[in-house]
Amino acid sequence: MMKQKTIVLSVFLVILLMGSCTWWRYKKALEEQAREWYDKEYIGKQFIGKIRSINQHESNPFKVVISIDDTSEFHISYGVTCVDQMFNEFVAEGDSVFKTAGSKYIKFCKPDKRCQEIELNFCNKFK
Repeated sequence: MMKQKTIVLSVFLVILLMGSCTWWRYKKALEEQAREWYDKEYIGKQFIGKIRSINQHESNPFKVVISIDDTSEFHISYGVTCVDQMFNEFVAEGDSVFKTAGSKYIKFCKPDKRCQEIELNFCNKFK
């Protein structure tokens, strides 16, 4: 009887371990997919445009969704992005934006030509 309990427990542990490995592989695949998006669609992207909208996420002024009208392509929207007080005080809808491929920084410029280079944070997801 003891041997049978040991076998059942061993089978249960193997199944539990296999399930854990499946979830770990799934989580890892999602992280890799997100990193590929970041490298291609943010770091690798070059654009010039204007900010269409800046919307607070869940009424939090330090989490925003930024939409940009790109002059050479189409509408660009970055999901939830964490920003600081300086971003909130400087950047506004209608500001010009410039980003070169390979850079983490976007240059935000006011109509009076004052500019600030800011790295979008993506809430530390890619640090």
